[in-house]
Amino acid sequence: MLNYKDEQNKNRKEYGSKYKNYTIGKIKNRYGKLVDYAIIKSKTKRNRINMVFTRRNGRYSGTDVIKYPFKIIRNELGIKARFYDLRGSFATISLRNGCEIKDIAEVLRHTRIETTEKYYISSTDNDKIKVTKSFENSLII
Repeated sequence: MLNYKDEQNKNRKEYGSKYKNYTIGKIKNRYGKLVDYAIIKSKTKRNRINMVFTRRNGRYSGTDVIKYPFKIIRNELGIKARFYDLRGSFATISLRNGCEIKDIAEVLRHTRIETTEKYYISSTDNDKIKVTKSFENSLII
């Protein structure tokens, strides 16, 4: 990712004012209640967000750049998983490897840790057996 960021900075300098910038826009319903956020083009550098999936000129290309190859590989291997499931795998593996849930939530851009815990961290049968054995071992003195 660091190399990719350096490449983006190089492209930003090369394209100058023609480099595409984006910000997060708020989408409100007809009653003025915030219902979602959207990626919108920005003419200024204020509140600019750094996009991962961009073309050389900064134009947002969307996640289909990654999703399409994943779909092909998934179909060829017969894996029953969605691209979105990778986020859950990332969260679960990161937690098992000792990362803090707060940090994982921030990387996934969740404002609430509960979202990460409820929807992204999964438990396997082996995890449950491990917890049970840990408790049993603590009872044996």
